[in-house]
Amino acid sequence: LLALGWSEQLLAIEWHRIDLAAFWGTPSNAEHCILVCEAKGTGHGLQDVEKQAKRYVRTMHLDECQKILVTDGTRLYLYQRDEKGWSNAPVGYLNVNLIRTDHIAPASTNAVDTIVALTPAGVTRPLLRTT
Repeated sequence: LLALGWSEQLLAIEWHRIDLAAFWGTPSNAEHCILVCEAKGTGHGLQDVEKQAKRYVRTMHLDECQKILVTDGTRLYLYQRDEKGWSNAPVGYLNVNLIRTDHIAPASTNAVDTIVALTPAGVTRPLLRTT
């Protein structure tokens, strides 16, 4: 995230049991949290990991949190919240070992859109779809 333009002041590691949290401003509190990342070890299955992150968002009342990122270090799945709630399927996917513009699974995901969506400006607005 640092390489995508996030400052160290807007990121917190192991923040209230959340592996990584990103904030739109300081101080690093629940009202400013806009992204939650749940990280697992390399090769760990990521099928239900977003449920853990969604639970953190709900129980900690992170009302401004718009995106959830789950990763095993090389694969990144991005989930988004809108006025209807959280997406059930990933809206973004990136495999850093095999970067592709378009992915078949998860359906209609685009690595470039996913990277842009993880920048500070991208987290504060809905993920653009190129489909």
